[in-house]
Amino acid sequence: MKLNKSLIITIILLIFITSICINSVNAHKYEKTGYVTKVIDGDTIKISGESRSIRLWGVDTPELKTSKGKEAKKSVSKLLLGKKVTLDIDNKKKYDKYGRILAKVYLNGMDVNKWLLNKKYARVMYIPPSEFKRYTGGLTPSQWKKYTKTTVKPSKNIKATSSKGVYIAPYKGTKYHYNKNCRGLSSARSINKVSLSYAKNNRYTLCGWEK
Repeated sequence: MKLNKSLIITIILLIFITSICINSVNAHKYEKTGYVTKVIDGDTIKISGESRSIRLWGVDTPELKTSKGKEAKKSVSKLLLGKKVTLDIDNKKKYDKYGRILAKVYLNGMDVNKWLLNKKYARVMYIPPSEFKRYTGGLTPSQWKKYTKTTVKPSKNIKATSSKGVYIAPYKGTKYHYNKNCRGLSSARSINKVSLSYAKNNRYTLCGWEK
């Protein structure tokens, strides 16, 4: 009888400990929940209850000025807009250089980041440190090059705009922008307009999205 009591107590303790571990794992995995209120582009969204933009970790979609970039945004909008999603935030690097939250996004348990790769809307982009393992699949380098080709010739616009000043985010980043609506400024809390010479003298360099 004593043995049975000891066995029962041991089983109860194991169940209790297992339950705590499972809850701990789930709490770690899904660190934020909200409804998708806006799709900025193929790999960046906004959710309810969070002022910062959410940058889908580990993937990179083409810019909106390309047909593939527009297609990616349209598909993500159709998939997520108005839907409830959960985020698994990268605990080793919670924000990117633009202040956006880096996370895996889940819709009803489906990894949306991986979905973008499977649908060939994105390429793998792994920037350590990260708690996550690098994804595989997605657009190949040759496909990326094909889809990101653009016929836009910015030289005239840049010359005209530079004489009127450029834009910087004064409290973060080291990039200047000719276009105030540049993707690189999407999460900036404040934007200042300065002269091009001021930006260069203070070691700002042209944003990669405008090259």
